[in-house]
Amino acid sequence: KELEVYQSIADLTVKAKDQAVFKCEVSDENVRGTWYKNGVEVNADARINISHIGRNHKLTIDEVKPEDEGDYTFVPDGYAFSLSAKLNFLEVKIDYVPRQDPPKIHLDCMGRTAESTIVVVAGNKLRLDVPITGDPAPTVIWTKGEKVITEGDGRLHVESTKGHCIFTIEGAERQDEGVYSVVVRNPAGEDTADISVKVVDVPDPPQAPKILSVGEDSCIVQWEAPQFDGGEPIIGYVLERKKLRSYRWMRLNFDPYPETTYEAKRMIEGMPYEMRVYAVNGIGMSRHSPASQPFIPVAPTSEPIGLHVDDVSD
Repeated sequence: KELEVYQSIADLTVKAKDQAVFKCEVSDENVRGTWYKNGVEVNADARINISHIGRNHKLTIDEVKPEDEGDYTFVPDGYAFSLSAKLNFLEVKIDYVPRQDPPKIHLDCMGRTAESTIVVVAGNKLRLDVPITGDPAPTVIWTKGEKVITEGDGRLHVESTKGHCIFTIEGAERQDEGVYSVVVRNPAGEDTADISVKVVDVPDPPQAPKILSVGEDSCIVQWEAPQFDGGEPIIGYVLERKKLRSYRWMRLNFDPYPETTYEAKRMIEGMPYEMRVYAVNGIGMSRHSPASQPFIPVAPTSEPIGLHVDDVSD
């Protein structure tokens, strides 16, 4: 009797780890058969199951691997024909997407408050080594106000290394004071920080002192505080005097004198002198002021003593 095929096996395309099922249906439920792969008989094992229930024959392959790819054939016993199909293994390619981390600035002294201000003494070098992270490596832009600071910009230098951006001021000056901004960017985002820099210096020199009065061997001298205190409070003043025709200045005090009026003593009556003054803050001592106008210590004239009138005439 001729065997009829009600359902033939079909080609399969299967991904790794998926299940492949070949099945067919024939007219005689008593007919057994054999499965082949590329002409070699397939035997059941832990991944491969072969079943025959009624008219249905089934070959099941669990967790498909690339080596399972091939031509599969079912041959009914006692009949001179076969049913064939292909198993195609589908290799799923995953495009590598680089990890992207948004940039981050890791700095404790960010902001514009007094506590976060970086103080540098005029003439010294300021180096800000700012740790940054981000993948891919972020670009870095430094600005002060609206001006972008570029590599080799006068005394200001910027550079970037792996994990750091570095900002340097060579020989800090008063005009370097202000708020500097750093922006780091990559395709995943950006981060920004403000860094406040204060430049402190010795005070400006006071104006020329003024001599208020003179005595026999002394004088009272007065001066104004300097216009700029260097960014640090004035803690006192140092005074010097010299004879007008001398080149040698003599210091009158070694500890800063806190007032702006001073009595200088131990001078020679009738000798012309000049005075000058220095301002002192926590950073150091200013340049000297211009010299005062020359002055001469002299004893004040006294009223006549024992004067009486003996005679009066026309």
